[in-house]
Amino acid sequence: MKRLSVIIIAAVFVISLFSLASCSKSSKSEQMKNMQSQQVNTQSPEESIVRKGQIDLNAIDKNHDGKVYQDQMHWNVISDVPGICPLCDMRLQEVTIDKARENLKENGFDVK
Repeated sequence: MKRLSVIIIAAVFVISLFSLASCSKSSKSEQMKNMQSQQVNTQSPEESIVRKGQIDLNAIDKNHDGKVYQDQMHWNVISDVPGICPLCDMRLQEVTIDKARENLKENGFDVK
């Protein structure tokens, strides 16, 4: 009986440790996500990175480096600076303007 009590106490202890560890990880990942979105989202509220209608990649490339940042799931989410997609929270990937144009055309978007 005493041995069973020790096993139960040990099991509760281990489960408690796992619970604390998972809470700690989710808190850290949430903090990192908040920090990343604060660092990289520099667009004003009026300037959406979700593009509609005909998409002019040259106008989006404000620093004229031939590259933009594009979401790999929502192809019409494009920015000239690193950022997070407001639709799926994925980090935008840096691509050349030619690659962004190709991605848009392959997925049915109108590109200037």
